[in-house]
Amino acid sequence: MSKLSEKLPTIPQYYKEHVDPKVNLEATPSLPCVFHNEKTGKSFSYSRQLHIWRCFGQCHCGGDVIDLHRLNY
Repeated sequence: MSKLSEKLPTIPQYYKEHVDPKVNLEATPSLPCVFHNEKTGKSFSYSRQLHIWRCFGQCHCGGDVIDLHRLNY
């Protein structure tokens, strides 16, 4: 693991701090995607094994915590 990735928050930490403080991605890895205002469904997914996230809905994007930050801002 590179030194930069050791300093970055995990995807669940970032999501809780910058996207939605009520969501725990470790406990609920699939949920409605807030980035395209999804009301029903669970197109936003987080993989603990791969340490990546993905929107299988309208966003059609995913990646690591840096990609999540790019989408958020």
